[in-house]
Amino acid sequence: MIGRRATKELAELAFWRFAKTRNSGLGRADEHWIHDGEVYEFFYEHGFSADFCNVVRFSLNSHHRNYRDFVLKLHTGESVRLLEGKKDMPVEAAELAGQVCLRQIAEAFLRDFNEAIPEDDPVRAVIHQARRNKLRPFAAKLVAALELDGYTFRAEQLIHRESSPIDAEKHRDLLVEIAKDLGLVKIEVLEHCLKLSEDAYHAGRWDDCVSNARRAMESAFQECASSWERRANGKELSNDTYERAAEVRKYLQQAGLLNEKEQKALAASYGLLSDTGSHPNIAQSDQARMSRQLALILSEFVMLRTAGALKARGS
Repeated sequence: MIGRRATKELAELAFWRFAKTRNSGLGRADEHWIHDGEVYEFFYEHGFSADFCNVVRFSLNSHHRNYRDFVLKLHTGESVRLLEGKKDMPVEAAELAGQVCLRQIAEAFLRDFNEAIPEDDPVRAVIHQARRNKLRPFAAKLVAALELDGYTFRAEQLIHRESSPIDAEKHRDLLVEIAKDLGLVKIEVLEHCLKLSEDAYHAGRWDDCVSNARRAMESAFQECASSWERRANGKELSNDTYERAAEVRKYLQQAGLLNEKEQKALAASYGLLSDTGSHPNIAQSDQARMSRQLALILSEFVMLRTAGALKARGS
């Protein structure tokens, strides 16, 4: 799925692609305006339906803020109901249709951004380059957000890297919900590290992205071990064990929450996540994205194993 953050970045790129600035005078903030015909033409040329083009034009006639909102509400399905004229359209169907639409819009704007600069018309070339320079930070943020959601833009298309992509925000929220159900104590540490990892990826700080994902994984393992010791054995986990990642993994095996092969796999994965920047022949962004995903999957695995074991004991 295309997540909320990627949808927001898409709305910004879609706005600034057409926004023009005019000085409001008298010391007030600059105003922005968009020519609705220019937007209509853009979507028409990229193969969107007449209904879609007219709804976008209507949103601009109302106010340019509504143009941004139209894109954002594709994620929730609200704009789909408007396009289809079906106020009672089921939520899941509307959200699914909105995802299709968001993907098509993202492809259109990224194709537009990557369009070759015309060499046979110097004036158009200057205008094209100026527009690209203006949009570069917005396009970069959109691409980064889409990558975290499991998409890559290649051959003018958004392609799923994973067979079942899950957006970054939902995966983060899922882990936090599992942690709450488990009654883990330091949930805020897990949540904070996950958010730092996500923000670092968007900022292009690849090592920070991986290290914070690893810290989130460490926190999940620590809290699972601590929760088991407290609920299964009625005592607190020793600090010597809690503060050492290797000892936590050994404890999880000794407690029966992991078998030997699983414990060794976690140890190897921890080493992989610790060797940030040391994997040749792979882009740093890809390394960070996959390392982050690995850390989140392993965190979920251990938390679910702990939850299942506690349920089996009736603890």
